[in-house]
Amino acid sequence: MSTAVISGLIGAVAATFLASYFSNRPAQISYRTGRRRLYYSVALRALAIALGSILILATFHVMTQQPDDVLLHLVMGLFTLFAGGYLIVETNFASIEFDDTEIQVNSPWGRSKVTYWNEIESVREGIFTSTNSIRTRTGGRILVDNVMSGSGEFLDRCKWQVRRKEFG
Repeated sequence: MSTAVISGLIGAVAATFLASYFSNRPAQISYRTGRRRLYYSVALRALAIALGSILILATFHVMTQQPDDVLLHLVMGLFTLFAGGYLIVETNFASIEFDDTEIQVNSPWGRSKVTYWNEIESVREGIFTSTNSIRTRTGGRILVDNVMSGSGEFLDRCKWQVRRKEFG
């Protein structure tokens, strides 16, 4: 096997263990609202800031070179710029808070949403990503990343809600 394949396998195993560790951590109690809160841990936020900063710096480095293929460098530069910015913003500003009656989703990409537990229709686990999709009766959806601390507890509760509806 080549070293690239072995490196990829080692990275995949490490990512799996990290995701398992972070998703099994309990949800925090929010001091502001008293609700349980899903969040990205400080370690993941710091990692996102570091990787995002590296991607943004790499973008500026690529853009200052004299490339043979300007279009390719422009596309790669814009992609890494947006990916770095996305990592930083998502991990530092997204959260989900819940109590016994409702779920509040706070996202930097849209307005805050409130969903009640009895509106949950289905829970779908991502096949290729670590993101789970929760569909609601109103047609909305809540995306929950497995690496958010408290996600395991929250998803179990959502699945219980769906089973409760199915079996009365």
